[in-house]
Amino acid sequence: MSKIIHTMYAVQNDKDQFLRSKGFSGSGNSWVDSLDTARLYGKPRAARARITFFAKNYPEFPVPKLVALHITEMEVIDETERIENLKKNRASADDRRELRSKKAALDKAQSEYDEANR
Repeated sequence: MSKIIHTMYAVQNDKDQFLRSKGFSGSGNSWVDSLDTARLYGKPRAARARITFFAKNYPEFPVPKLVALHITEMEVIDETERIENLKKNRASADDRRELRSKKAALDKAQSEYDEANR
């Protein structure tokens, strides 16, 4: 048996759907079929609070279940190269933006100069 690295928690309804986090003023379905878009909790207390909320506010539905997800494998992904590329792209974009603004200022100054000479 693999060693459990960490345990995450999810809330599941009677139709085997998982609770989704909708964020502030979110819209759409509260329940999703896949764990990919489900809200995962790092501690059981937060998931239990959601279960209590649904049980109190929607008594006509069955009480949701607490699902424990045991993580047994971890992969560390090195993002250094991606971040370095982003920094380069951002720096070059900043340089291009500065060049455009200086060119626009030069064009404006030139047009003002020409207007003053007339």
